[in-house]
Amino acid sequence: MNAEAAPRTAARKRTSRWMIAVAVGLAVVVAATAAFALLRPKASTTSSYATATAERTTLQVLVSGTGTAVVADAVTVNPQISGTVEKLYVSLGETVTAGDRLYTISSDDVETQRLQAKASLLQSKQSLSSAKSSKTRASNDLYAANTAKIQAQQNLDDLRSQPATTPGLADKIEIAERQLTSAKKGVTSAKTAVTTAQIGVDAASASYSSSQESYNAAVDSTNDTVVTAPIDGVITAMPLSVGSDVSAGSTSSSPSGSSSSSAAGATGSSTSSASDSGSSITISDMGSLEVEVAVSEADITTVAIDQTATVTFDAVSNLTFEGVVKSISPNGTSSSGVVNYTVRLTLDSVEARLKPDMTATADIATVVAKDALVVPSTAVKSNNGEKYVVVVGAGGQTSNKTVTTGISDDSSVQILTGLSDGAVVVTGSTSSATSSSSSSSSSSRSGGFMMGGPGAGGTPPSGGPGN
Repeated sequence: MNAEAAPRTAARKRTSRWMIAVAVGLAVVVAATAAFALLRPKASTTSSYATATAERTTLQVLVSGTGTAVVADAVTVNPQISGTVEKLYVSLGETVTAGDRLYTISSDDVETQRLQAKASLLQSKQSLSSAKSSKTRASNDLYAANTAKIQAQQNLDDLRSQPATTPGLADKIEIAERQLTSAKKGVTSAKTAVTTAQIGVDAASASYSSSQESYNAAVDSTNDTVVTAPIDGVITAMPLSVGSDVSAGSTSSSPSGSSSSSAAGATGSSTSSASDSGSSITISDMGSLEVEVAVSEADITTVAIDQTATVTFDAVSNLTFEGVVKSISPNGTSSSGVVNYTVRLTLDSVEARLKPDMTATADIATVVAKDALVVPSTAVKSNNGEKYVVVVGAGGQTSNKTVTTGISDDSSVQILTGLSDGAVVVTGSTSSATSSSSSSSSSSRSGGFMMGGPGAGGTPPSGGPGN
């Protein structure tokens, strides 16, 4: 071997040793990886079923609506006369009894009218007295005329009874006849005077009666300066203060409470709207509170009069009232593209804590099935239009049962046919993974992998490049 060949031979030997070392290292890594894969715990999957028992209960289909409490019986009190509020006896929120004074009114017109009516009454009374006096005189004149007539008739009769040979008898009879004729005319004239006097009395009497009525009305107007409560209740609108001008109006009741917009729009009621009526005080019977809720157009067709409902109030926790549908508005109210209809419900009882305009929620039972066989909705499956449930037998085996369903709510379904009481049905399935190796072997394998496995921070194999 020459001098040039020797170095090349040595280099080839070093390369061969390095390649052998790399190959050995790779073999060790592959062997370790294979061992880890073989010894790693194997996971097994087991399946189990969630089940429920078919049971009998009362199932209801509910339609929900939100709205407010409203007063069914309220009275808007207006004064009978116009004037200025002189004194107030009540305040907003105060409880009053029928007949209690609310306020008094000062009115110059009323006093002026009373004085004028009194003057007219006195004048008509004087006129009646004069008419009666005239009739009395006419009656006396008639009596005197009748007396003169009787005397004239008697005088004529006496003369005619005398012998015809009585001197001057004919002249005397002629004079007596003229006197009788004049007396008769006097009677006729006196009768006319009496009739005329009676007409005067009748007219004066009618005028007096009219004046008396006017005076009584004027006195009543004076009494109307005191405005009183017509019913028992609570003052729910009080727009007045001392010095306020008020106008005459009529007191009216509001049996229907608020308008339908209060439920559909969730704002306003009879009590709040009354405050805009100027001089009107509103008295509300709190014992007549009802509830108005807005029901969507999708549900309103299932709501009917006399359906029962449960009602709750946001402001009164842990308290539920029973209600009955009293009325359904024929007209809807649109808000943000959604049409709602107002449903009015009466309550079985009213508590002192409830007040008008409180937010209320009502669940109306549109369909009720008593003693219904019920399963969870998730238990009912469908295949080609046929409904079925998976029934779990006594030994754990399962089988499909065709069923006929009835009504349903958000979570339960009524079973009409195909299932018996107490049947266990599958409502869903669950899966879980478990290790097939023992804890001791798993621990040793895990330790070996963590210590020497890839990425575990172990020392790389020796004999690699650069050693």
